[in-house]
Amino acid sequence: MVVNKCFDYLRKYKQQARSIDMDIADGRYPEKILLLREKNEQLEQLLQQLDETEYFVLLLKFVNGLRYDEISEVLQISMNEVRNKLHRSKRKLRSIGTTKGGYFYEM
Repeated sequence: MVVNKCFDYLRKYKQQARSIDMDIADGRYPEKILLLREKNEQLEQLLQQLDETEYFVLLLKFVNGLRYDEISEVLQISMNEVRNKLHRSKRKLRSIGTTKGGYFYEM
């Protein structure tokens, strides 16, 4: 059930993100639009390399802005596990981003 809720949120968030991209870009700076899209695509590819729990911990923390205790409740894991997963997933993203190149190479 939790995973389905997260997927529902992702579907909703992706639609909002696209509309925000278009609002920011407003067509006057095509190079900014291109760079923003490339950045988003590369971030999506990096996030897909995380396991499911790591992905959802990052999503709940940085997109939803939940506290550790709220994440613990949603994912039904301990607060220590939340802290560990958050730390490991950020470290893993940084490692993948710096070895693969692209926009996040200098992270």
